Amino acid sequence: MARLLRLHLSCVGHKDARFFPLTLDFRNRHGDPTECVVWLMNGGGKSSMMNLFYSTFLPESREFLGSKIESKSDKRKLTDYVKANDLAVVLSEWQMPSGGNLFSGTRIVGQVLAWKGGAATPDDESRL
Repeated sequence: MARLLRLHLSCVGHKDARFFPLTLDFRNRHGDPTECVVWLMNGGGKSSMMNLFYSTFLPESREFLGSKIESKSDKRKLTDYVKANDLAVVLSEWQMPSGGNLFSGTRIVGQVLAWKGGAATPDDESRL
């Protein structure tokens, strides 16, 4: 089973929870993956972090995890997480299971997001 080693977010996040280079290290002192709990106060950015993390696995999805919020007036989209001039980065580093196959070792999964032309148009997701 793949194990998450590190998560890096930069210049990305909802206006209430921005990440300006943040790297979370989920390794123990020997560099092996370990189980962790991310504990922040309400409004600290836990949901934003998870939304962005999962968006790397479904980059074309119009159903953003943050869109499941109960209040329809605060329905979030991936476009809400990238400002006009941002070069937003979401990277995860994984330790893959050993076994000599093509996918063993360490792998990086991520995405870089930017608005075409440097102009944010949240209503036109195709420009992100």
